[in-house]
Amino acid sequence: MVAERPTRARFPLARLAPLLCALLLLMQGCAQLTQIRERLFGSERAEGAELEDVDATASEPIPYEVRIEGALPASLKALLEASSGLIANKDRPPASLAALRRRVADDVQRFNQVLQSEAYYDARIDTTTDIAVQPAQVALRITPGPRFRLEAYEIVYEPGPPPGKAPLGASDVGLKIGIHATASPLVEAERTLLARLSERGHPNARLIERRYVADRAARTVRATIRVDAGPAMKIGPLHIDGLERVRQSYVERLVQWHEGRTFDSRELDRIRSVLAGTQLFSTISIEREEPAEGSEAIPVRLTLKERKRRSVGVGASYATDEEGFGGQLSWEHRNLFGRGESLRLRATGSMIGQSVDARFRKPYFLNRKQAIVADTRLRRESSEAFDELSISSFAGIERRFYDHWMITSGPAFVLAQLEQDGNKDNYVLVGLSSTLIYDTRDDELDPTKGIRAALAVAPYVSVAGTQTQFVATNATLAGYQRLVESGRFVLAGRGRLGSIQGDSRSTVPANMRLYAGGGGSVRGYAFRTRGPLDDDNNPLGGRSAVELNTELRTRLTESLGLVTFVDGGQVYDEVVPTFDNDLQWAAGLGARYFTGFGPLRLDIAFPLNGRDVDDLLQFYISIGQAF
Repeated sequence: MVAERPTRARFPLARLAPLLCALLLLMQGCAQLTQIRERLFGSERAEGAELEDVDATASEPIPYEVRIEGALPASLKALLEASSGLIANKDRPPASLAALRRRVADDVQRFNQVLQSEAYYDARIDTTTDIAVQPAQVALRITPGPRFRLEAYEIVYEPGPPPGKAPLGASDVGLKIGIHATASPLVEAERTLLARLSERGHPNARLIERRYVADRAARTVRATIRVDAGPAMKIGPLHIDGLERVRQSYVERLVQWHEGRTFDSRELDRIRSVLAGTQLFSTISIEREEPAEGSEAIPVRLTLKERKRRSVGVGASYATDEEGFGGQLSWEHRNLFGRGESLRLRATGSMIGQSVDARFRKPYFLNRKQAIVADTRLRRESSEAFDELSISSFAGIERRFYDHWMITSGPAFVLAQLEQDGNKDNYVLVGLSSTLIYDTRDDELDPTKGIRAALAVAPYVSVAGTQTQFVATNATLAGYQRLVESGRFVLAGRGRLGSIQGDSRSTVPANMRLYAGGGGSVRGYAFRTRGPLDDDNNPLGGRSAVELNTELRTRLTESLGLVTFVDGGQVYDEVVPTFDNDLQWAAGLGARYFTGFGPLRLDIAFPLNGRDVDDLLQFYISIGQAF
């Protein structure tokens, strides 16, 4: 056997030429990739050094500082800074240059998203990284360009539009053509679209596709929203769980369920609002359930957890005038007989008087928006104005109408024994008391927006004892306006105008005349001391009164607040204010400590144009805002 000698492979130059050409093309491609990368992410060469001279795998952390440059609106710059990973992770330096590059690249991506969400669809981002200094300097220069506007908004239904009035364009979902095409209104429009369909019997509607096309030449955006409305559904049966002492028949009357009607998601919100208004439940859960196979009726399950029926309240106050220290103790039962009947008992006392009152309320009297109310009050007072021992009562109908209106009207009874200036009078009065209220406040204890207007009219006539007849009218208006959306600064104002039509001041019982001054009236002046005084400087009261209050409320922290205020008022002997005596003004400063049951109030006020008999200042502590 002859062994074969291995032969050496030979490659002629002609055969090497294609390999050399391929190598040159690869090198050229790498250079182009580097250029593309630099166009996308910016140059990362250190000043005075080529990038290739830097060890990209260095293990030493690279501390850096970052700047966002460019002519940017303050709100846009704040959004960019909030989204920046470079800023958020600045205290954790990257382990290598490659890691720093990734942070820069990630920020470029985030910034593009932020810019587009604010309608800057033609923005440019240039980045530079200087690692020749310590710490390294990273700069992102933003050229936002023009903001794009919404040119068209089309809603396309697949396989076809539902019957009836379905949203078809921008105006149907709360948009206006020509607005800046920012993300917030566009996202809200999508929510509105699904909500409108759910209100019209299509609770299972879903978005199939959203398409936003930017035209850089025209600087506009066209939107096309594709949606599947789903099948038309109806309201199914209502199942109620969790009731213990509240009767189910009462809940059913309250919610007024309409089984078989076209499904409307707003009905669920209405039920939640109605039940929350009863103050009988701590938890209200309303859930849609799957309909039976082949059924178009959606069952709804209402799960309730009852609140504790009884509660006890305690309050305290202090004023430097004759009222002095005061206290309050209350007890309430919110469900006496299983249909939301409430009974509230309250005892109050101060240095000049004590009272006990009871209030009963039965809701749903003949109508869901109507209730029976009854009040009884026993009071004893010994003040500089008069001495009083009285019992008063009222029973009437309370009716709510529209969204914010309420009227209460019914007969009233007053039995009073009064002494003023050594004169004793006994009164037995009957009357008709009516009050109309319009209230849009967002919170009763600490409102930040809305108004409350009230008009009370009550004619009285004697049926025994000292003879008299008169008509008492009292009008108040309070308004609240946020100066910033957060509610940190609130401007509040209040006005009161009272009038009593009667033969003379002396024919009106002293405890029913009009007075002004004190913590709930005109701060800075002693209790009831505005208006006419007797020879001993004791208040006589009047037949007309004016009060004006204004406050600037500042929320310093979650729990602390500051108030500056100016109050003014006067009482007149005439039926209509004559303004022959100037309004008496006071100014002051207050602190607020916010709690879960309302703000604690501390006010100090100084008279501005008081009389010689007025004190230099008044000091008040209580619970709740002044008005």
